[in-house]
Amino acid sequence: MTSTEDESTKQKKSTREYAEKAKAQIDEWASQIEKLQEKGEKATEKVKKDYEKQIKELETKIRKLEDTADRAIEKARVDYTRHIKELEDKREELDKEAEKLKGASGAAWEELRSGLEASMKEMKISLEKAKKAFDERR
Repeated sequence: MTSTEDESTKQKKSTREYAEKAKAQIDEWASQIEKLQEKGEKATEKVKKDYEKQIKELETKIRKLEDTADRAIEKARVDYTRHIKELEDKREELDKEAEKLKGASGAAWEELRSGLEASMKEMKISLEKAKKAFDERR
């Protein structure tokens, strides 16, 4: 072998070694990139699951608030209906007493008028209580 052939063989060997080292480095970087991508995908999936969980929790809380509001509305409706019914009943009693007053005279008239005034006062108090209860719910 000549010196030029020896040089050429050494250069080929050196180039091959460099190429092998470069390939090994590239393979290492590719492996690291794959690991980082997997890590990123896992982190993204975790964040996505966390947000989905939070959204479901919010939806549950919203449904509970809606249920609470529905119950409050129903209770208020029942209370209003009860107050109104009581007021209507008292108004009917007042109508009856007023009718009796028309046909009464003397002491009976005075007694009926006194009863009618007491009933009217009671009606006004009941009306104020109902109004106050309605106003407090607004």
